[in-house]
Amino acid sequence: MKSDEMIQLRKTLALANAQPERSRFYSEHGLGQYWIDVLAANIPPLINDSDDPAAVLRRVETTGLYSVDHVEESIKLLAAERWRKIFQERGTPIGSLPPEIQESPFQRPETLLSVEGRAFSQDFLFKLYLACDVGKFCGEPPADAPLTLLEVGGGFGNQARILKLKYPACRYIIVDIPETLCFSYTFLRIHFPQARIVLPATKEELSRALQDTAVDFLLVPCFFSPYMDALPRKVDCAINTRSFGEMGNEMVRYYSHWLGNVVKAQRIVTLNRFLNDVDLADKPFRLKENGWFDRMGPDWKTLHWEYQPKFSSFIYGGQDPRELYFVGERGRDTERYELSEILRQCWYTHFGLEADFFGACELSFDTGKGGVLCTLSNSVRVSPNKQNVDAMIKYICVLEGKYPFEDRYYYMDLYEKITGTPHPLQRQMQRHAVKRFIKGALSGAQLLGGIRKVRKLLGA
Repeated sequence: MKSDEMIQLRKTLALANAQPERSRFYSEHGLGQYWIDVLAANIPPLINDSDDPAAVLRRVETTGLYSVDHVEESIKLLAAERWRKIFQERGTPIGSLPPEIQESPFQRPETLLSVEGRAFSQDFLFKLYLACDVGKFCGEPPADAPLTLLEVGGGFGNQARILKLKYPACRYIIVDIPETLCFSYTFLRIHFPQARIVLPATKEELSRALQDTAVDFLLVPCFFSPYMDALPRKVDCAINTRSFGEMGNEMVRYYSHWLGNVVKAQRIVTLNRFLNDVDLADKPFRLKENGWFDRMGPDWKTLHWEYQPKFSSFIYGGQDPRELYFVGERGRDTERYELSEILRQCWYTHFGLEADFFGACELSFDTGKGGVLCTLSNSVRVSPNKQNVDAMIKYICVLEGKYPFEDRYYYMDLYEKITGTPHPLQRQMQRHAVKRFIKGALSGAQLLGGIRKVRKLLGA
């Protein structure tokens, strides 16, 4: 990729952002607050300040916008051994991988760790695990019908590169904000110089690209996604990692419907944060970005469900968000989830009998498919009603620690929407949150800010 192609890429971005579809799409669905902030402050300099593609990628890697890789040697040693065990346990030892499945030569050397004599970044190994699961759930494609893969929120293109290495004949589509697609285009062009890569700047260009079966990578600005019903083949597998949780709840609902009914994805592999602590006084926007899994809707049948999967947990250094890994298959028949046994368990039957019900019950729970959390959350996703939403709220309260889970507020709102009345615990939980906050012994200098936070908690 030469510098003049980088200049042309910026022109394509400007033209795409000038299309009327952009304002219509964003006004109806809206971006998550994180990406609104990033677009305003972080991304423009990365795109505009250099015509050298390699320099642009190096700068993107150092931001932490799309991946997190540690550089401390002691952490990398621990992580390397952990990754070796993870792939060994899944039956895919690193040493058995084909030689072409390797880290990008443009990856920062200080992030690399050695696993069975081969150098990888943690982000590569994370995306590689997901790529292996795409193969596991989609099967090996026949030679005359190569896979059509689609990723919502492709980052800088690492997942696309790995899956293209694994399935050279596949057609790969990324749907994202066009600013991020600039990075994906740059990354994929450098690694696949002979590939056909198209980033359409108008819906007419998109229409032509959809019919062009010679296109290897099709990078679609999200506001053109409603016009993708002309895609000639169904999408075999859609992928989303760590961006549904950064979208508004209604945007996730849009994408779930779009995946199933517009591009007709047969399966979805998605991993996003779930049941994470939140301080709503500092992040009030999370009240609109806290229900991605329920917004997936009832039409995806569960193939795999796992809370806090080992492969996604970066436990050495830095923050380790709780995440839900869901693999679904598009199905005609709605799943059924029976709650009669769950509603007889002691955590539910005795809930609220203790004076402090938030800390009264310690619970160890099954994080996999078939456990209580899986059954409750899926029952709400498939068929929300007063009983299963009430049980989900109470289970969340039992699991919570010092701070509330952001998802709890989503389920509280859902309960009120279904029943027309607030959940009985809502006021009690607000009082508890205020007590807990005041108990922090605010000093005189903190008092004014503390009062403001209390007022926010109460919705004043």
